[in-house]
Amino acid sequence: MAENPEGAAAIFANLSKAGSKEQLAAMLRTHTHHHHPANVALTREVTLFAEELKQASVLRRSSDPAELAARVCDDVLTT
Repeated sequence: MAENPEGAAAIFANLSKAGSKEQLAAMLRTHTHHHHPANVALTREVTLFAEELKQASVLRRSSDPAELAARVCDDVLTT
């Protein structure tokens, strides 16, 4: 699906109620297949996501996004 969203959408279009072949392909292109951050990159992404959740009032205003990311991300290759 990541390498050929149009082909995948064509296969599933008749089975899906989510939309047309074009709409399904557009949705598939938004997926982050083949994106596997690790170590510092993962911690950075979790921090940014936590900052966005804080701005959206999903996390408390007192939450520290960097601290949260440090708690949930671990470099398993060095521990």
